[in-house]
Amino acid sequence: MGEGRHADKNHIDELGAIFPIVSSEEARVGKQALPNIYNASSRLLNILILPIGASLAAISPTAIRIAYGPAYIEGAAPFALLTATAILPAYLSINTSTLQAIAETKVLAKIGAASAIIDIALVAVLVKPLGANGAALARTAMFLTAFLLMQKTLASKAQIKIDVTHFRKTIALAAIVALPLAALDFFCHGKLLLVDPA
Repeated sequence: MGEGRHADKNHIDELGAIFPIVSSEEARVGKQALPNIYNASSRLLNILILPIGASLAAISPTAIRIAYGPAYIEGAAPFALLTATAILPAYLSINTSTLQAIAETKVLAKIGAASAIIDIALVAVLVKPLGANGAALARTAMFLTAFLLMQKTLASKAQIKIDVTHFRKTIALAAIVALPLAALDFFCHGKLLLVDPA
């Protein structure tokens, strides 16, 4: 969907402006500094993106109506999936910067090619029966493939891993924020903010 691609681009643009510090710090103090920088940056990503993505997913029908009008309500499900998993392209941005900082550009290119193949294959299979939902699933699978491959590479090449404890706590926070919004949106039948669902 266009709005999904636009959201992905915004995440990449914003994070691309934030994380060049990874490369400069690696050059200044060496590779041993990267795990600490990565941990701080990834915690910031978790706090900024997980609650917002979960909240938008929770009220996706209303969000679609507000942004695009009732004619696009069929896009609520793919919009919800893409916003709920927005943390994946966000992590791809910081992972890309980190892999570039440790000169793993060949591995990065291979990961990009593999994830693109996954996307193309799944789009070919899923879009015809599922429409926009299939495209969103293919996009999410592409992001997840790249994310897992990058994390494996970072762990082996630079001893960098996600702080799983912090990630889980932030997911719990996102659920606490999103679930009441989902209930409100459901029981108000999409009339959040006095928007007529038509």
